[in-house]
Amino acid sequence: MKIYCMIVAALLPPSPALTAKGVDEIAGFVKDTIALSPWHLRMGVRVAETALLFWLLLRVKGFATGKPEADSMRAALRRFEKFGNIPATLIRLYRSLSLLAWEERLEVVKALAA
Repeated sequence: MKIYCMIVAALLPPSPALTAKGVDEIAGFVKDTIALSPWHLRMGVRVAETALLFWLLLRVKGFATGKPEADSMRAALRRFEKFGNIPATLIRLYRSLSLLAWEERLEVVKALAA
């Protein structure tokens, strides 16, 4: 779950900023939504996630300790997207699900309405 939190935190818009609990809830939504997908899609996501995790371990300072540098994480995710259709689709999946959950949060709705 911590890995999902780190990835989601890097993909969310910077404003309005969410608490760590908010990011955890969004990461839980992403993880649960992927878990509800058909078996063949889950397997494809898992294979692509394995490649992404190795990439992040090699490219992001602090990723192995659970405290990645935000700019380094965003840059690594952008570079991973450029490896082809499957990596780009994985990042797009994470980004889409994260933004969907982000836009449904009460604090975000209030901030956007102000």
